Amino acid sequence: MNRIQRWTALAMAALLLLAPFAGSLAEVTAEKTEARGKVTEITWKNENGTVTAGPEGYAVIRYTYKGSDTTETYYDADGEPYQTGGGYYGRIVTKDGRNNISAVSYISKNGELTVNTLGYAKVLYKHFTSKEEREVIYCGADGKTPVMVPSLGYAQMETKHRGNVFIGRVYKDPKGDPVDIPAGYASFEIQLAKKTSAPIKSWYEHADGTPATGPDGWSVCKMERDNKGRLTKAEYFDTEGKAVQPAGYAAETYRYGKDGVVTVTRFDTAGNKVPFDGEAVSVRRIMKGEKVTEETFLNDAGEPVAASGGYITVSYTYDKNGNLTMTQYRDANGNKTTCRQGYSAIQETRNAEGQLTSRKYLDISGQPVNNNVNGVFEEIYEYDETGRLRAIQQFDATGNKLNGRN
Repeated sequence: MNRIQRWTALAMAALLLLAPFAGSLAEVTAEKTEARGKVTEITWKNENGTVTAGPEGYAVIRYTYKGSDTTETYYDADGEPYQTGGGYYGRIVTKDGRNNISAVSYISKNGELTVNTLGYAKVLYKHFTSKEEREVIYCGADGKTPVMVPSLGYAQMETKHRGNVFIGRVYKDPKGDPVDIPAGYASFEIQLAKKTSAPIKSWYEHADGTPATGPDGWSVCKMERDNKGRLTKAEYFDTEGKAVQPAGYAAETYRYGKDGVVTVTRFDTAGNKVPFDGEAVSVRRIMKGEKVTEETFLNDAGEPVAASGGYITVSYTYDKNGNLTMTQYRDANGNKTTCRQGYSAIQETRNAEGQLTSRKYLDISGQPVNNNVNGVFEEIYEYDETGRLRAIQQFDATGNKLNGRN
């Protein structure tokens, strides 16, 4: 017997290739039907219980399962096949033996492969032994031949690893040759130290191999490390090798103390200290492995000073998988304090895939509180069977649902 689950979802911005819903942002409710532990159908209804268009334009989505394939098809309120703004009526998501998505196929009303409005019919994914993507290939109507995607500016993307270490990414045309994407570069490369395999240089290149400027405004980042392999300095340069400060600083230095303490200071192209936040020119961090567990803002004299948010120290807590679960703001004495946005802490939870499932704002006592930016206490993130963000619910501290916020 099927089990019906219900949840309330806010109308949200359309996801890639899905039609924006032009109706009002009134609250709609989705009925999720499950059979044998799998979702088989989702039906959107309005406050009167009438089947209606959901946040992405369709009223019903149906799932069927066959082997490694999950097929999702869309329907309007009258039960007729629904064509999304992306030009397709459904998708087939294929997974490999390690549960990684290996292909996404876009289908027509008749269930046949179809080219979507972005110019491709199928996306192929290849992975390393880990879940990291090694290659992404956009294919045409035959589902095999690579095609250029105008909005992306490439047909294929290859990620490079040395062991488990990321060392670069290259964008390619249908023939497999490097191609400049709209961001202005064709590849991003990382050089590793021979003994430690730690990054010591990273840079952007055009398709012809000449220096390019990356999305953050620099072309080359040079890193210095101590004999323990720890980063001691990072400097940023333009395509001509001149120091540049697109983010407001040209270099960062890292000074290490005992018990995982590291102090980070930023400098401009002239060697002057650059503020982190307010009067703070340095940040003292306590590290546990690769994770920052605490940050304290310091003035030029090395004394604790309040950041613009009204706090002096921020502490971070992680789960066993290394995901951030709590961000806590503190005063000069290490006591919990309230930031200028009206809360003392942010609590987050994630699912097995590491996707954010909820975010809550808490007061000093750990009780629910509305942040004073948008009046939200809790945000709940929901995903479909293929891992795409489907909806966001928002609530205030008294449990009231909030509309029109994404």
